[in-house]
Amino acid sequence: MKIIINSKKIRLALAAAFVVPAIALAAVGAGYSFFGDAMLVTPGYASPSSAQIRSDSTVPPNYGGVDFNVPAGLTVAGLSTLSTDYEFIAGSCGGGAPRFQVNVTTPTGSANIFVYIGPPPSYTGCPLNVWMNSGNLVTPASLVDASQLGGTLYEPFSAVVAAYGNYPITGIQIVVDA
Repeated sequence: MKIIINSKKIRLALAAAFVVPAIALAAVGAGYSFFGDAMLVTPGYASPSSAQIRSDSTVPPNYGGVDFNVPAGLTVAGLSTLSTDYEFIAGSCGGGAPRFQVNVTTPTGSANIFVYIGPPPSYTGCPLNVWMNSGNLVTPASLVDASQLGGTLYEPFSAVVAAYGNYPITGIQIVVDA
């Protein structure tokens, strides 16, 4: 199964914020919800409105995100595309944010695969006021953080699929909390 989130437009503000067009969110088809400091803003990037997430240590709750519902039966091996467009309007990427957080069920409980957004290999130094496209962040050669599953930090996604491909995915979020 292909989960395409490349039509999501992200704007990062203050320490970081996230913007996703409402039309694009509806196109996901599985639904979504906001958490923390996330809200719709107008205008969006190539859409009438977008969802914005702000992470600012002086403005509670200091984090935010968009939680995407996923289809029943989706496994790690079935995840073939994660991508987004993003813009920082203050601050930059770093400290593990922004990121896709892929929730999986393991034999011992729940864990996450983290897929970082920004220029690899350090995922820092995102330019200000420029819309960027992440590209597909789960190609076989893409580096992801599978340390909660027993893997490693910056492990190729192909190795994660080989080791944990049958694990069910129970949710996908974009999180800003640094």
